[in-house]
Amino acid sequence: MTTHASAVPATPLFVIEYPQDGTATVDGTPVHVPEGTQARHAAIDEVRFTASLLDRPVRAIDIDPDGTHYPLLVDPDGTLTFLAEPHPDPEPDDEAPDDQAHAPTFGEDAAATDDDEFDGQRADPDGHLTHEHDPYETPDPPETAPPPTGRPPSTTPARPGRARRRATRSLPRVTPAAIGLAIAAAVTVAAVLAWPDDEPADPGPGTTSRAETAAFTSPAGWQRTSAWTRSIAPPGAGRPSVAALGNVLAVLTPDRRVALLDPRDGRIEEAGEPLPAGHLALHATGDPTAPVLVAETRDGLVVWPRHGGPRPWSPPDTVALAPGARVSYAGALPLVTGPDGSAAALRGGVLAPVRVPPGTVAMAADATHVLAGRAVGPWELLGFDGTTRGVAPVPPHPGARMLRVAGGGHGSVAVVWSGPRDDTETLAVHDSSSGRVLAHADAPAGSLSNTWIRSDDGPLAALGPVVVDLAEGRASVTPGAVARSVAGDRVYGTREGHPVALTVRGALTMPDHTAVPWAVNTGRALLLTGNEDRTVLHAVEPAP
Repeated sequence: MTTHASAVPATPLFVIEYPQDGTATVDGTPVHVPEGTQARHAAIDEVRFTASLLDRPVRAIDIDPDGTHYPLLVDPDGTLTFLAEPHPDPEPDDEAPDDQAHAPTFGEDAAATDDDEFDGQRADPDGHLTHEHDPYETPDPPETAPPPTGRPPSTTPARPGRARRRATRSLPRVTPAAIGLAIAAAVTVAAVLAWPDDEPADPGPGTTSRAETAAFTSPAGWQRTSAWTRSIAPPGAGRPSVAALGNVLAVLTPDRRVALLDPRDGRIEEAGEPLPAGHLALHATGDPTAPVLVAETRDGLVVWPRHGGPRPWSPPDTVALAPGARVSYAGALPLVTGPDGSAAALRGGVLAPVRVPPGTVAMAADATHVLAGRAVGPWELLGFDGTTRGVAPVPPHPGARMLRVAGGGHGSVAVVWSGPRDDTETLAVHDSSSGRVLAHADAPAGSLSNTWIRSDDGPLAALGPVVVDLAEGRASVTPGAVARSVAGDRVYGTREGHPVALTVRGALTMPDHTAVPWAVNTGRALLLTGNEDRTVLHAVEPAP
């Protein structure tokens, strides 16, 4: 991909050095260099891993052993852009005092801490940057900033021989920044639904929608007639406008209110005040038996107490986010990361910070710890009590080399390893506490470059053509398939451009224009249809 330097924030800025032959450091921290890998490739992979989680390019300075400085941009796919000018100094507004420089988030409801790194930041976040591109695309450096003669900073990946295979893939690559996040609604509609004329623009408690024949092709196993329909706000890319809270559904109404629905008939039982304009998203997080509802807004997070108490709702808590902070939901708790790599998890409506060791990136937050990983190498469990424990994964077969960490959360870590043959790679899912292999499968080389997806409340997970059932400890491969989302007991994706439903037992081809379930709740499939202006939520019964 091509990146304009002026669009990349001044921070973070990584410094790559080579203190001795065969070694490298990033910001003074030694880099793990796997056997057979060049030190420069390993260092670039570490920086690329951070860029992937930030979902945007980051700045770096590659300092040759002779002292020559080369300013670079490192994209999430590993592409390097050589700059003709030095990196800009951070603007005064971008450079916080020393006791605030590492604070990704803070609000009046944030947890008190003795760590000065999380003291006093209150600000609005900036927007999210998303990209799609071929992995490890290799650009030519600009003529105004040539690499050093005889030893250029390489734009090839850390694993020689894989760039060419990956560059010829015809399928688009989803960036790893969405680690662990299932697509909220992958829907191709056969026709735009007629908007329900009898549904008010501002529905109040007690209103419902009529059952009607669905104007879409249902997935196999589900009826074509909706039990009920409800107009909701259109979801953004990867930003859901509906969240399942056990026996209650939360939706964003077209006028940006958070409303609770009875999943039996779609009746609105409670509706809050309109949220601020801008990008909005709903997430159910925490313990599935008592989930917490989080609305992600332009200004931060709006958090409602654990659902299940008496109505009406208690007033929500508000947690402000610092500029550049991003929120991920790969684990059981929302994880907030700052542009400098700092991290805090949302626990009980407040932010609990953890100290992220140099050289690692926070990936997911669970009930007791934050999972921090590297592009290649062991991972660490960061306890909220300040403890840190490293975990080395067990190879899935003798002689296997780690190629990349694909994702983690919910007690597991997905790792791509070298395969038993040169034309294969192995996906292994490891227990995050012990490193042992829970399930693994061999896939064609270059097919495991997509996003790791995992069900929040079930055992299914997937990466590219591999579907994993962690309850059974099994994994299977459907050649040519690319997993996109998980709903109920199936993984949904595409194969040769056509929709398919996948399990560890095989694949079921679906008709084109099939509406993909967003989730399965109380025995019904929840489908989204419509367009960027109008979206309808359908509850569909199983086929007899």
